[in-house]
Amino acid sequence: MERSVEMVVALLGIVHAGAAWLPLDPELPAARLAFLIEDADAKVTLTQAQWLSRLPVGHQAWTLDALPQASAFEPISVQANDLAYVLYTSGSTGQPKGVMNEHGALMNRLHWMQDA
Repeated sequence: MERSVEMVVALLGIVHAGAAWLPLDPELPAARLAFLIEDADAKVTLTQAQWLSRLPVGHQAWTLDALPQASAFEPISVQANDLAYVLYTSGSTGQPKGVMNEHGALMNRLHWMQDA
């Protein structure tokens, strides 16, 4: 997904839903995108329509302009040690490695930024 206001709103929605995100640069080579999605065991990719063709065939993807209808949403209790997002190393010495970041660490960072 391109960096945009829509991306920020999507990230907030993902966190609110108790899910985790994996940022993907849509301009990465298709093989790198496929590796990241498979390695992270990503179930769904949320993106803009123009980037759908860059995703692996058969991978479930939702676009911002055509999200599936949600049923009644039950609030989810998110704990500090629940996964919030995964970032990958550059892979300069081999395959990129995923670094899992928890909600507690994210909240600590946001509080630090607010106080700075």
